Amino acid sequence: MDIAFAFGASGPEADAVFKKEKEMINIFIDSLKVHDTQYGVIEYSSEARVHAAFGQFSRKERLKAQVT
Repeated sequence: MDIAFAFGASGPEADAVFKKEKEMINIFIDSLKVHDTQYGVIEYSSEARVHAAFGQFSRKERLKAQVT
């Protein structure tokens, strides 16, 4: 299964919103019991920034550390 997270991080509240979005991503990752899942994380603001590409992390703990 492939799961992509795409979120916006712009505007005056960007830092607070970005922090909440990262927390939500980590909670979601923890809740999954499916093995062989690939994740992608992309932040959109003035330009797109890839935080995690599909297949970049084989363990969800490493992905969570990258997102945090």
